[in-house]
Amino acid sequence: MKTPKLIGTYKLGLENVRIFVSTGDEGATAYLKPNDGGCMKIVVQMETKSFDVSVSSLLHELVEVSLHRARLGYYHSCDVSTSVSGFLFVMDHEQMNSVCYEVAPVMCDCMEKFRAAWDKINKVKTKK
Repeated sequence: MKTPKLIGTYKLGLENVRIFVSTGDEGATAYLKPNDGGCMKIVVQMETKSFDVSVSSLLHELVEVSLHRARLGYYHSCDVSTSVSGFLFVMDHEQMNSVCYEVAPVMCDCMEKFRAAWDKINKVKTKK
């Protein structure tokens, strides 16, 4: 699968997020303003030895998007690069709680399709 496949569109806070899966090494990328003009999207690379790695990648991107939308992400003032490794997230306990409340429904709603996509990409035979 060279072109990422849409598994669904989900509500993340007040916005929609499209979740795509693709072949390729582990990792994921979030596009807040994708070139196709649609709502934000996350593409998860799913060729991994462990389903946990793909779930972790999706969780990471959803949390990161939610943190940025809440304006809780900052660049280190002395970091002249634009690398995402220069981000610092600062929040209090209530803000962390809000992010968790935004992300949890997406994770619950997409997990069945997400797992099925991982199984297919990694050629896992389902039990009948």
